[in-house]
Amino acid sequence: MRGIGRDPGANVATIFALSLPIIVGAAGLGVETSYWYYSSLKLQATADAAAYAGALEKIAGSDTATITAAATQSATDNGLGNGTINVHAPPTSGPNTAKKAVEVILNQNLDTVTLSAPTSGTYSGVLFYGDRTGTSATSTFNGTASSLLTGAIYFPKQQVNYLGNFSGSGGCTQVVADKIQWSGSTTIKQNCSSLGMKDIPSAQSVAIVE
Repeated sequence: MRGIGRDPGANVATIFALSLPIIVGAAGLGVETSYWYYSSLKLQATADAAAYAGALEKIAGSDTATITAAATQSATDNGLGNGTINVHAPPTSGPNTAKKAVEVILNQNLDTVTLSAPTSGTYSGVLFYGDRTGTSATSTFNGTASSLLTGAIYFPKQQVNYLGNFSGSGGCTQVVADKIQWSGSTTIKQNCSSLGMKDIPSAQSVAIVE
C-alpha cells in the first residue's frame, strides 16, 4: 500500500509500505480486515509524522544522519514498535527526487492472524475465492508460526505464493490455483471434512529405481 503526501512549505514526500502476514484477496473477513485497515491508517500517520520531522531538519540544513535520526525518533515515539524504517533525502523515486523532500518507508508485521471459512451456506469451506473467469493475477500469503488459515484458497486463474512459516496444525488449508509456489517452513493439514469439504488426493507416480 502506498500513499503520498506533501507539505507546501517543506515539500515533504512520504511513501508508506505496510507488510501484512497475509495480503487479503477476498472480502468478508470481518474483524481481522477491520484491524488491518485500522493498522494501515495508523502506520500511514506515523510515516507522515516521521517525514515531517525529517523535513524540518532538512530545511534547517542538517546532514543525512541527523535527518534520519529525527525521522526514526518520530516513528518510534508514535508506536512503530518492531517495524522497520528507511529514510531517503531526497526520495529515490517519484516526482520529488530533485526537490528538498524526505521519503519515509515503514514496514510493520501484524501477528496472530487466524482466519476461518464459513461452515454453512453457498461458500461453506471457502476462505478466499477468485473468479474462475477473471484475468490472471498473483495472490501472496505471508504467514508466521502463529498464523492459521482454515478453509479453501480458490484462485483457479492466479498464481498463489504460500510463503513464510504458517503453522496450520490446528486447522486445514486447501489450495486450488493455476500455479502454486511454496516457501518457508509451512505445515498444513488438508482434511477439511469438518467444513463439508472433500480431501484433495496426492497424485500417484511411478518411477524405475533399478
